[in-house]
Amino acid sequence: MRERFPLAWDFNYRILGKRAVIGRGRSINISSSGALVTTQHAVSPGTRIQMNIAWPISHDGIPLELTIEGQVLRNEQGKFAVQFLVSPQGPRVVRNSSDEAS
Repeated sequence: MRERFPLAWDFNYRILGKRAVIGRGRSINISSSGALVTTQHAVSPGTRIQMNIAWPISHDGIPLELTIEGQVLRNEQGKFAVQFLVSPQGPRVVRNSSDEAS
């Protein structure tokens, strides 16, 4: 079993294949292979999602976020467990689009 770290980070998520963000949440714990999170909406097991996690550091004063895809494994009382899916490029850290100037 992978070690889980008790990290409480905010994130937005969307169902893959849909453009709109459908929810916000906060991590309870994170490992290299997944996370347990709290959310305002129930997400069914088997659903593939994209998570944009607010990263706790910045680069030259620019807020960063980690964008990663995952699949919901289970859902229970306002929480769900997600397994990260590794793409050929691996996870990537990008600028936080909500903080960019128009």
